[in-house]
Amino acid sequence: MKAHVMLLGSIAALLLFQWSHMREFDAEKPNRILHLIEDLSQLDTKVEQGIMLIYSRNIFDYDSITADVDQMQGVLDELSAEIASETLFHEELEALKRSAEIQRSGTNEFKASFAIFSSSADYLPTLISQLQKERPELAGWLIQLNSDIFLWRLYPENQEAHDRIIKASGQFESLELKQLSRHVQLILDYAPRVAQAMNTVVNCGTSENAHLLSAAYERHLMTSVQRNQRDQVLLIVLGAVLLIYLFFVLYFRQRDAIRLAESENRFHVLFDLIPHGVGVHRNAHWIYCNPALVKMYGAQTEAELIGTAVVERVHPDNREEETERIKLERDELKPAPLMLQKNLRLDGSEFFGEVQGIPFIENGKPVSMTMIRDVSDRVEAEKKTRQLIAAVENTAEAIVVSDRESTIQYANPAFERLTGYGTSEAIGSDIRLLRAGDPEVYDAMVARVNSGQTWVGELPLRTKDGEVIVAERSIAAICDGSGHVVNYVTAMRDVTEEKRRNEQMEHTQRLESLGILAGGIAHDFNNILTAVMGNAALAGRNMDDASPAKDFLARIETSTQRASDLCKQMLAYSGKGRFVVKSIYLSELVEEMTRLMEVSIEKNVAIKYHLADNLPAVEADAAQLQQVILNLITNANEAIESKSGVISFTTGVMYADKSYLSQTITEAKLPEGRYVFIEVSDTGCGMDAAVMKKIFDPFFTTKFTGRGLGMSAVLGIVRGHQGAMRVYSEVGRGTTFKVLLPASEHSFVLRKDQDVDEGNWRASGTVLVVDDEDTIREVATMMLEDMGFKTLSAGDGAEALHVYRAHESEVVGVLLDMTMPKMDGKECFRELRRINPDVKVLLSSGYNEQDATNRFVGQGLAGFLQKPYTPEDLREKLRGMLVDQAK
Repeated sequence: MKAHVMLLGSIAALLLFQWSHMREFDAEKPNRILHLIEDLSQLDTKVEQGIMLIYSRNIFDYDSITADVDQMQGVLDELSAEIASETLFHEELEALKRSAEIQRSGTNEFKASFAIFSSSADYLPTLISQLQKERPELAGWLIQLNSDIFLWRLYPENQEAHDRIIKASGQFESLELKQLSRHVQLILDYAPRVAQAMNTVVNCGTSENAHLLSAAYERHLMTSVQRNQRDQVLLIVLGAVLLIYLFFVLYFRQRDAIRLAESENRFHVLFDLIPHGVGVHRNAHWIYCNPALVKMYGAQTEAELIGTAVVERVHPDNREEETERIKLERDELKPAPLMLQKNLRLDGSEFFGEVQGIPFIENGKPVSMTMIRDVSDRVEAEKKTRQLIAAVENTAEAIVVSDRESTIQYANPAFERLTGYGTSEAIGSDIRLLRAGDPEVYDAMVARVNSGQTWVGELPLRTKDGEVIVAERSIAAICDGSGHVVNYVTAMRDVTEEKRRNEQMEHTQRLESLGILAGGIAHDFNNILTAVMGNAALAGRNMDDASPAKDFLARIETSTQRASDLCKQMLAYSGKGRFVVKSIYLSELVEEMTRLMEVSIEKNVAIKYHLADNLPAVEADAAQLQQVILNLITNANEAIESKSGVISFTTGVMYADKSYLSQTITEAKLPEGRYVFIEVSDTGCGMDAAVMKKIFDPFFTTKFTGRGLGMSAVLGIVRGHQGAMRVYSEVGRGTTFKVLLPASEHSFVLRKDQDVDEGNWRASGTVLVVDDEDTIREVATMMLEDMGFKTLSAGDGAEALHVYRAHESEVVGVLLDMTMPKMDGKECFRELRRINPDVKVLLSSGYNEQDATNRFVGQGLAGFLQKPYTPEDLREKLRGMLVDQAK
């Protein structure tokens, strides 16, 4: 017994000794140290996230960052105090202190630099918007600069954006943008500092050093724990007498575990059936996820989520809020409020969820149950709704929504710009106040829309100030679930000016098309007249004067000449009339013409002159301009009729820009410059819009009988002189015709044919006739042979070159047509000059001399012969050409 007592005493002594030795092992100290290191790492992450949040969102939460940095220092001081006696961790602790100090310095630098950088960056759009209003010519450049700065602010590594900003800043001084230059320079100066400060905070190594210290301490702790475990084993051996007690403890614990398993099974069955995501996490790591949550996160099994951090499945934009929510649940055991949160699936895709957290205690430790409902479809629908509203609010078209009773329920800002009615006064008003057309049209429109179709068309619209404009409208019905119309939506835009431009363009194109047609017909008709006139003249020469047919041939020549005059009018209308150009002073020409016409003007009509002195000359054909003035005077006199009235003549010089010229009737692409003008105004009956649209159409007249080409010929003459016309007229108030002609910089007169001695000239040699019309070649050949020439002929330019090469030494001149197939007159003339630079070419064309010879300026053309021509015309031209050659 004594031995047993001594043994028990020895065991008791050893037990007490071992117990006192184990008491020296502080089990809570490792937890405190590791917790401090973990807090330090989390604070480091929080500081980095805070800086990134400030930079990305401009949320100037400097106090939060300062508090976090100060808290880091406090944690570091507490950690230093805890392990001050442990010399094993001195090196890791010092490294941690250094990195924390670097982080503090970088944070202070970031706050100082970012405040200046952000101030300039935030003010810059406002400044640029102001500059756009002040200097609209720089709008595109300023918008690009703003876009580049915004892009570079988001992505500082974007070198292209940075280079464009640098390039733009070089223009500030020349553009006198000092304020913009100062703010852009501040951004350029401080952006690198902000980036460097952020880089310092992110890469200072605090988290890494904390991990190194944690790892070193955990190794030390492992050794201490192992030693303590050995002590515990010894205690267990010494406390073997407690085995029975331990047996009962284990027994009761097993029974509780069975009960807990049954409870957990009921828990799992319940939450497995919930359609929304439900998860439980401890220490911010998932320990349970129901099937709905597994599917929501895109996982295949629960195991892919268990043990992972909750914040890993939260979008970086919401992680800070999620961290605060978890902290609130864990530390204060308070339910977190319902929040909308952007989450991440395992594949990185995003979805929006409504998140609610409920904390509770399990086995003495706080855990939290989180419920998530996927609302991505709702968020997307709300986003599209916002986009639709923004689009409608900012569209250039007026959008208005009305109910079945035509009461306006919504109008966008463009509606006010179109109609003049503000949004507040439009809503609640009747949309029919805008109507200005036939009610039957509106009734048909409403019937069509009510049938489920969209109505699209143009209708007159009355604005708030009473003006009637033309609006293009698109009207559709909005139906409820049962198909009944509940609202109408109308889109409108002003097309008044667009219709005017289109009508003007169509009118100009119609006149140009008619001009081209008239010119083509006149050209071809002149070719026919050449054959008729030539044959008639030759027949008359070879016929006895006593022959009865002599008179008929003379009538043919007279009729041919009248047809030729009609062709000249058609060419004038097409702008290709025959001009004899010289310097003309409009004021003098007007005085001459009106003095001659005074006897033809009604006695009740007074003439007034406003003629400018010292006008620049115009290069023009005097006869053609006289025809223009004659037509204008005649029209003005007839417009006044039997009433008393005034015809006013005004001349002057003006500078016409593109805007002014684009509104002329004649041509929309004339060059800007100085134009001499003549205005003929009358106080007669005037014209309505319908008449004004047709006054330049051939053979159009408001009189009982037609007057020929009339104003259409005037238009052609002005167009041929590269001029323009404008017409102003009101019914009952008179009409003004304004003719603009380019001001001359020098005087120019076409060379007149030299007078030659008829008696000393004799026809001799061979003339090559080149024309694609057989009849013209034949009649020209007969005319030439009748004069005494020998002739050769060719049907096109290529054949003419072949004939000329074979008979070059015989040919004294070439009668060359302008328009031919295969090779036209211009190319043929060029090739003839290459064969013989001294070749004499007489150009013949149905178009006017100026239009034809302009293509040969400076190329040595010997002369021009207008079709149709008589034998005398041909003889005169050849005589002048060949006498020059002889000289």
